[in-house]
Amino acid sequence: MSEKEKQKNKRFFNKYLRIWKEQIETGKGLYLSIIKPTIHLKLKSWREHIKSKNLPVELLKQKEVYVYACFFNIYYHVKMYFDELPHPYVLRKINEIDVVFNVFSYVHIYSRHYIPNMNLDLGEMSMNQELDVVDLDELPDSIFGLLEKANAQIPITPTTEFYLFELNGVKYILWLKYKQLNETKEKGFEIHSFYRCI
Repeated sequence: MSEKEKQKNKRFFNKYLRIWKEQIETGKGLYLSIIKPTIHLKLKSWREHIKSKNLPVELLKQKEVYVYACFFNIYYHVKMYFDELPHPYVLRKINEIDVVFNVFSYVHIYSRHYIPNMNLDLGEMSMNQELDVVDLDELPDSIFGLLEKANAQIPITPTTEFYLFELNGVKYILWLKYKQLNETKEKGFEIHSFYRCI
């Protein structure tokens, strides 16, 4: 690739990165209202990490670009999944209890437990391994599959907070939050997180 092509590509990337940042800052719409605070927390963690380790400021600039690019990928996956549905959530009844996997669930699990280069140096979370039973493009279905198997052994009740799994010899935890669901206006569970136990 010629130097001229590299510069052209860099200008193109920077133009769309700037547009993406502006869109996030509006926080408008369901997806961006969840991504905005999530990305701000991630960037804050990186700023604190780089400052505490006395690392070069240039590293922070590179990480910021990387984090914004990762969140565009997350946004794309989450939006592509939910835009195919009549509602931006998946609702299933398990033991007559509503269980919802929503945009928050998808963004939270994907952004915290599936992008090692965005998370590992921060030391605050574990990274999930590639698992046959988890498809990131169909994450809600994958998580519901795990939940339904767990429910067959230990039925879900309003006091259930989590389920433990052993997948490929590694322990994982699926966190649930019993609350008033925005989606149904009834009490039920929101799938909150899924990650490898460390």
